[in-house]
Amino acid sequence: MVALGERINFHEALKVLRGQMACLESLSRVRTADLDKLKKLKLTDYRYIDVVEKGRQRKKGVIAQEVEEVYPDAVRITSDFIPSVYAMAADSVYNEASHELTVTAPKAHGFAVGDLVRIITADTGNMDKRVAAVLGDNTFVLSGVEKDHSQFFIFGKKVNDFHVVDYDQLFSMNIGATQQLAAENNDLKARIARLERAVVVLQKKK
Repeated sequence: MVALGERINFHEALKVLRGQMACLESLSRVRTADLDKLKKLKLTDYRYIDVVEKGRQRKKGVIAQEVEEVYPDAVRITSDFIPSVYAMAADSVYNEASHELTVTAPKAHGFAVGDLVRIITADTGNMDKRVAAVLGDNTFVLSGVEKDHSQFFIFGKKVNDFHVVDYDQLFSMNIGATQQLAAENNDLKARIARLERAVVVLQKKK
């Protein structure tokens, strides 16, 4: 006969075992989901436009907009200046009375009235000014400029939807995906071992 205490201990142990199995199954589902997300991401080779700040070397990474479609939590959206022109000004005319600087870029600038534009001068460094007028594809007017600047660099405009990849999030997700791959690999090894043992048994019976 089984003692009452032993029966209670058995049922308690069974509850604990079932709880542990449920936790393992839940963890496996999370890891599988991480693996499925990683498989949808594409590695890309690229170089930054801003070679002064970021360097000229080729980088390997992911595109933030593509990551956002697969794993939104790994992307944050902020405001920042982008190197949308990234060229020396071809020409400029300063109006001292209105404190406006008419700038001609060597290519289409893509600015609109009200855009905040960053230019870089030798004496003041970064200078961020609003576009007061657009006179053509290559020419625009900046307001609030205190003095003339004969030579300067046009960096680009400020955007409010600058996407930044959180690689720490991707790294954490990669750990879960790798653990899932390891678990699946161990399971396959165990299955192969069982099949090999079964083959040996069948061969002995011949």
